[in-house]
Amino acid sequence: MLVASPDGENESIQLRQQIWITQLNITPESAQHIKLKGKNAYLQSIRGGATLQAENGETIEMSCNDGVFIQNENALTLSSSKSMRALLIDLGA
Repeated sequence: MLVASPDGENESIQLRQQIWITQLNITPESAQHIKLKGKNAYLQSIRGGATLQAENGETIEMSCNDGVFIQNENALTLSSSKSMRALLIDLGA
C-alpha cells in the first residue's frame, strides 16, 4: 500500500520530494517482487523478518527491526517463512 508519493498517487500523502513510501505486508505463501522508481531505497522491518534478494544476486537476511539501505538496484524480491510488515522508502531518481 502506497503511503506517500511526490504527486499523491493512489490517494497517498503528497510529498514535495521524489520519495515514495510503501507499507509492505509479506506473507509466507508468496514472494513479493518490487520494482524501484530509483536506484536507492531504505527498507525497515516493522514486524517479522524476511530474505531480501537484489537483482545482482546478493541476499540479505532481515530480522524484526532491521533496516537495510539499498544502493544501485532497480528491483528487489522479498520472501519470508513468517509474515513480515515493513516500510520501503524509495528515494527515486
